[in-house]
Amino acid sequence: MESIRSGIRSAIVILSIISLIVGLFLLLDATITEWLSMLFNSDISSLVFSLLVVFLLTFDVLLPVPSSLVSVAASSLLGLFSGALVIWVGMMAGSLFGYWVGARCNRIFLYKILGEREYSRAEAMMGRFGSGMLITMRAVPILAETSVILAGMAGMQKGRFLLAVTLSNTGVACAYGYIGATAQQESSMLILIAGSVLFAGAGFLLNTWMQHLYSEKAPENGSETVTADSDVGDKTLALEPQWSAQVIKAGFDIHYHYPVIFTRAIFASDNDCIRNLLLPRASSGAGVIVFVDEGVMTAQSSLPEQIAHYFQSCCPSIPVFSIEVVPGGEPCKTRQQIERMQRSMLMYGVDRHCFVFAIGGGAVLDAVGFAAASFHRGVNLVRLPTTVLAQNDAGVGVKNGINDQQKKNLIGAFQPPLAVINDQDFLLTLSQRDKRAGLAEAVKVAAIRDQALFEWMEEHADALAHAEPAALAYSIRECARLHLNQIVQGGDPFEYGTARPLDFGHWSAHRMESLVNYQLRHGEAVAIGIALDTEYAVRAGMLCADKGARVCNLLYQLGFQLWHPVLKQQRENGEAAFLEGLEEFRQHLGGTLCITLLTDIGLATEVNSMDRALLLDARDALARRYAVSAGEQTTEAEPVC
Repeated sequence: MESIRSGIRSAIVILSIISLIVGLFLLLDATITEWLSMLFNSDISSLVFSLLVVFLLTFDVLLPVPSSLVSVAASSLLGLFSGALVIWVGMMAGSLFGYWVGARCNRIFLYKILGEREYSRAEAMMGRFGSGMLITMRAVPILAETSVILAGMAGMQKGRFLLAVTLSNTGVACAYGYIGATAQQESSMLILIAGSVLFAGAGFLLNTWMQHLYSEKAPENGSETVTADSDVGDKTLALEPQWSAQVIKAGFDIHYHYPVIFTRAIFASDNDCIRNLLLPRASSGAGVIVFVDEGVMTAQSSLPEQIAHYFQSCCPSIPVFSIEVVPGGEPCKTRQQIERMQRSMLMYGVDRHCFVFAIGGGAVLDAVGFAAASFHRGVNLVRLPTTVLAQNDAGVGVKNGINDQQKKNLIGAFQPPLAVINDQDFLLTLSQRDKRAGLAEAVKVAAIRDQALFEWMEEHADALAHAEPAALAYSIRECARLHLNQIVQGGDPFEYGTARPLDFGHWSAHRMESLVNYQLRHGEAVAIGIALDTEYAVRAGMLCADKGARVCNLLYQLGFQLWHPVLKQQRENGEAAFLEGLEEFRQHLGGTLCITLLTDIGLATEVNSMDRALLLDARDALARRYAVSAGEQTTEAEPVC
């Protein structure tokens, strides 16, 4: 019954879209027809008239333009051949535009109306939209515009779509050309439909034949397969040599969508963010289990009561199974903690319709995220970052992981969250050190991607150093935006390639964190790593010295120490211990070293090797400029890279 109700709702939404387009056409048809008649009867050149026809047919999918009137007028004034050509160009442009509109509005429009589960069913229904339905609708003037939008919404294969609309539009264009140039008005509709169906039907048959031919092709192994026949009853089986291979190709696309919400007082009863997020997705029996950073719980001891009261008053149908405290920082990222969290999930019957809330800093989000991603092969995760670094960087991405074998993030998974909720009020109880540590990631992403943001940070360095709320909030939003842009538009959200621009300054930072047993904050180590790589880029001739100085000076003005004695630590063979980070990073990348280095403020490039002698020179330069003496760290010297 639930499936039937969801199917009816999905059908109503899809039919509503069709009705809206048809309704607009019928409502405004007379007015626009009169306007177009006046325009076409005016004295304009053939070129301008042709461009006007193409424009009107292109946007006919959204505007209630009577395409039949426009097409007949085109062939009447331009002649049979020229008119048909102009009509065809306009219809092809309109088809492509309509497909694009349908693909874009698919998730944006339907997802918000239906919710996730109903949307999935609607997507399956729209997936049945094929060549036959497209051809049929293209032959009916009023539905022709709707057909291409629905094809885009259904995610119709682009090759099949182009074949169908090309031949269908050819038939329609020829029919309109003949009607406008020679035919009598009485036979217009008959000729139009006949021409469209004739050409489109030929395309449909051709497409079917090509699919059948493709399915019978020999395996793509570059050689001819020799077979022997063996009779089994009245059937003949082909016995293939043991070295031959048959391939069934599988491929599908998955679209991930998750919001990053910026708000305050998330558990206040008048804050709708969580209610609007969960209720459309909650099924019977769904509940919530919450894992809270120990440091957050210490700073906000009333948080469990706030959470319980919120769900009782705002989401009474979603029970809170448990609120559990986990260690903060890197101690949370262990196998033992993951097993403990998953035991709790199992005890409370958490399934894939339930919700796991992670409230804490970046390390806690990493650990809880991995526990959720690997439990039942993935349960819904809602992240509530509570530090600057987590809100602007670690919490908004798609990575989860834990440390193992003395390697940072050795074990993990890519699993986008259901949502990220950045509550600025969580930052109020942070120490000054933790507020500052998160700004290193903002400097990182601004330095490699956004000169304007970098210059804004230079201008507001004092306000950021003192964690003024307005400046801090702006830097967090902009850093999160740039981070998400890299994930969404960078073309490699799950890091199949080797380039890791968001890991600028991280290869040495991860190694330093391990060497000092995570006594350095991640942001503090990243600040040193950025300074080290910036100094290296200057010495390698990739970056102007004054640009390098600006990067280091901004970090210094924000309050970062750009040196740590661990950079001088050596192994028994005399090699600097921090250089081991290069090999660890190479392994992490999958075998090929790829380091991001600055070439200008806001611009970066990737290199596949680093000169170790230059790296040591860069390290020594940092030591000299930050007045390191007897292994003690000071910052009295002028910090110029």
